[in-house]
Amino acid sequence: MIKQIVVRILTGIILLCHLHSYSQFKCPDSLIYTFKAYATQSIIVSWDPFAGPWTPVTFTNQPVTDVGLFGGIAGLALSPNLNNGTLSPTFYTTQYGGLFYWSGVSWINTNVTISNDNIYGLVGCGNSIYGLSSSNPGSYKVHKYTPPSPVSTVLTLTTNIAGSIVSDCNCNFYLLSSSTLYKYDPNGTLLTTYTVNGLPFVTSLATRFAIIGNTIYVIGIGPAQPGNVIYKGKGTIIGNSITTSSLAGLSINGTAVAITSCPFSLNMNVAATIASNTIGCNPPTASLAVNTTVTPLNYNWSGPGLMAPVGNGPTVNVNAPGTYSCYVKDGFCADTILSLVTTVTTNTTLVTPAILPGANLCFEPNMNLFSSLSSPQYSYTWTGPNILGANTSTAIGIQGPGTYSLKVTEINNGCVGSVASSILPVPLLNFGISSPTLCVYSTNGKNIAILSYSGALNYTLLVNSGFSIQLIPSQPVILSQTIPYSTIGSTGAATLYGTNGVCTTSVITNFSVLPVTKITATSSKSLVCNGTSVTLVADGAVSYSWTPLNKIKSINNNLVSVDILGSTQFSVVGLDIYGCNSAPEIISVNIFPLHAGQLIFKDPICSSDCKEFTFVPSIKVGNKIYTNWTLETKSFPQTEKINACFPMEGPHKLFVTLTDSVHQCANSLAFTLNVYPKPKADFNYLPEKPVENLEEVQFISNSLGEQQNEWNWFVYKSGLNKAKGERTAFKFQDAGIYSVALITKNKWGCADTSIQAIHVEEDFLFYMPNSFTPNDDLKNELFLPVTRGVKQIDFSIFNQWGQLVFKTNSISEGWDGMFKGNPCQEDIYIWKVELSTKLGASKKFNGHVLLMR
Repeated sequence: MIKQIVVRILTGIILLCHLHSYSQFKCPDSLIYTFKAYATQSIIVSWDPFAGPWTPVTFTNQPVTDVGLFGGIAGLALSPNLNNGTLSPTFYTTQYGGLFYWSGVSWINTNVTISNDNIYGLVGCGNSIYGLSSSNPGSYKVHKYTPPSPVSTVLTLTTNIAGSIVSDCNCNFYLLSSSTLYKYDPNGTLLTTYTVNGLPFVTSLATRFAIIGNTIYVIGIGPAQPGNVIYKGKGTIIGNSITTSSLAGLSINGTAVAITSCPFSLNMNVAATIASNTIGCNPPTASLAVNTTVTPLNYNWSGPGLMAPVGNGPTVNVNAPGTYSCYVKDGFCADTILSLVTTVTTNTTLVTPAILPGANLCFEPNMNLFSSLSSPQYSYTWTGPNILGANTSTAIGIQGPGTYSLKVTEINNGCVGSVASSILPVPLLNFGISSPTLCVYSTNGKNIAILSYSGALNYTLLVNSGFSIQLIPSQPVILSQTIPYSTIGSTGAATLYGTNGVCTTSVITNFSVLPVTKITATSSKSLVCNGTSVTLVADGAVSYSWTPLNKIKSINNNLVSVDILGSTQFSVVGLDIYGCNSAPEIISVNIFPLHAGQLIFKDPICSSDCKEFTFVPSIKVGNKIYTNWTLETKSFPQTEKINACFPMEGPHKLFVTLTDSVHQCANSLAFTLNVYPKPKADFNYLPEKPVENLEEVQFISNSLGEQQNEWNWFVYKSGLNKAKGERTAFKFQDAGIYSVALITKNKWGCADTSIQAIHVEEDFLFYMPNSFTPNDDLKNELFLPVTRGVKQIDFSIFNQWGQLVFKTNSISEGWDGMFKGNPCQEDIYIWKVELSTKLGASKKFNGHVLLMR
C-alpha cells in the first residue's frame, strides 16, 4: 500500500517535467543519470547540477523505460556500444548480473554475465565496462568486460564502500568509503587516495556518488526505507582532500538504485587570451580574436556591437565600443569553460555645430550667419537660396528669407555634423469684420460678427473685456458678447497678432453693440390643477416667439392659449425694429402639488408569492387623499393597502391614482413590479449508504433554476451542522438516520428548500487470510483476522482431528504456528471466530487456513 502511494505521487511529479530528447548521447557532459520506478515502468532521468530538476531521458521522444524491472539489483552506465548496436553511446544495465544495452526502442540482452552476485554499480570508459558486485556486506569485487575478451575480476576488497563506481578519462576507476575516495588504474592497482570529510553517515551499498569535473556528488539512501534520500551533498576535489556539504535542489523520491555519469577529468589545462581593439568613425568597426593553447569546441561571444554573422568561431567583427565577452569550451573529457573579457574603444569625436545668431529668426537687411565651430581642423559647406559670396567660410551674408544649412567636417577622422536654420519673412496681415454693429440677442445671426484674416502662419486675437471669440479650425472667427451681457449698448475693439513662428505684427478693428429692447409678459392664472387652460400675453416689441411650442394650443403674435399639464415655464422673446431680440421673458404657471408617496412591500417578489402592498402619501392637500389601485387588469378602489398573488414571473404593471377631496386634483403613478423566478431545490449524495466515521458523504446540489448563487446545508439529528456552497461533504460519526436540508437561493433572493433522510450504516470489517508462512523470514509470520468496528472476539484454531491448537480473546493476537512450544506441521487448519460489534451485534465466522513453512 505504501509503495503504491509513493509511485502515484512520483507519477504526478514526473508529469510536470519536460522531456530531454536525444537522437544520440555524447560524452563528455555535465549530467548525472539515474533511473526511477513508476508503477508499471522505470524511466532513466538526468540532472544538471548547474541547471535544475531531474528530467526524463528520451531518444527521439522515446523514453528509456523498464530499467530495473527485470528483477535483481541493477547498475547503470553510459558507454560506447560495445556489442555492435546502432545507437552509440547508449545505456547499459544488468538483470541478475546479466548485461543489457538500450537500442533506442528496447533493452537488448548481450548474453554476457558480469557477475552472479548483485551488481550495484556500472561505468563505461573506452572499450570497457566496469561492474561493482557484492554477495554480502564486507565482500566486494570489481569486474572488467572488454569485448571480445571474457569478463575478468580486477579487484577484490572488504572495505565498506558506496554502491557506485565512476571513471575518469584515462579509464581509472574510483570507489568511495565514508572517509576515503580510492583511485585504481584500469587493472585494479591502487594509484592514490583522497581524504573525505563531512559525510554524516557510514557508506554502504545504499550510498551513491558521481564525479563531474572536480566536484563529487554523494547521495545517501536510508536502509530502512529504500529509495528515500536521507542525505544529499557535494564537495570539491582539491589536491588529495575533499570536504562535502549538504546539497539543496536534488530530489530522488521512489526507487533510485543506481546513478552514473560520463568519465571525468581532474586536469584542466586550457589557456586563452583575447586582445583589445579600437574602432574608427566611418564606418565604426573593429576585429576581435581569441588565441588558445588547445583546439576548442565552441566560442560564445557577447557584447553591444556584434556584427552578423557571429557564429561560434574565434574571430568576430564589432561596430560599437564597449565590453565584449567570449566563453571558450575546450575539447577535453569534461568541458572546461573559460570566460574572456576585452574592451573596444573609439577615437571618434562628435561634431555638433550650431548656426549663430540662432535658428528660426526674422529676416533683416544686411543679415549675416556664423558657424559656432571655427577652427582649421574643420571644413565648411553652406547651402541656401540667397547667399552672398563664397559658401565655404565660417560666415556668410544673406539677401532674403529661406532655409540655410551648414555641414561641418572634422578633417582628421571624417566625422560630420550638420545643422539648419529657417530665416522667416515678416508677415503682412489682412484683417476684416462682417458688420461693425451687433445685437446683444438675435435669432438671425445679428448678435455676432465674422472676423476674417490672412497673411501669417499663426494668429492671436484679443478683444475687449465683455466680448469673446470662437475659434473653429479652417473657419472664420466668430465675435460675440460674453455673459452677463451688457443690455445698455457698448463699443469694442479686436486686435489681431500674426506670426510665422518667429516674426509677429498686429492690426486693430472697432465695432459697437446696440441696447436691448425691454418686453413684459403675464398669465391669466398662476396656480391651477393639471389640464387647466390659461392665456399668456406679451408687450413691448414688434413680433414675438414663444416656447415650448409643444405645450401651446394657439398663438396670435403676443397672445397665446395653453393647456397646463404639470408645472410649466413659458419663454417669450421679442424682435425690435432693428432685427435684434429682447432678453427672454419667463412666465411660470404652477399646478397644485402633485400627490406622491411611497409604495411599501417586502422585496423580492418571487413567482407563486402573495404580497401585501401599502401606499403612504408624502404630501396631503385638502381633507383627504383617495387611493385607487390597478394591477394589470384588476382594480382595487379607494383602499390604502391591497394583497396580490403572482403565479407567473416577469414584469407586472401597477397603477396608483391619488385624488384630493378639496381641489379634485388627481395624480396617477405607475410602478413596474418585477416578479423573479423561484429555484427548485434538490440534491444528490454519495455513497447512498455511508458507513459511520469512515466514508465522507459528498452532497451535490441538483437544484433547478437560473442564476443560483447561494446554497445553505443543514444536518439535523441531536445537533445542527451548517455548511455553504453548491457542494459540501460531511462525515457522520455515528450510525443512524439524519435529516439533511438544502436551501437554494438565486441572485434575486428567491429561495426553495429540499429535505432528505440519510441512512448511515454501522462501521464493520472482517477478513481472514487463507495461508501464512511462519518460517522466521519476517514475512507473513502470524495468522490473525483483520477487523474494524469489533468490540469483543473469540478466536479458535483446530487441526484436522478437531484438536484445539490455539485460542485467544485479543483482537491483536495471532497464531504463530506453534502448539505447546513446538512448530505445527504443514497442513490445513480450521478456524472459528465469534465476535460482537461496537453496537452490540453478534457475528460468527469459520474457515480454513493453509500453514506453509
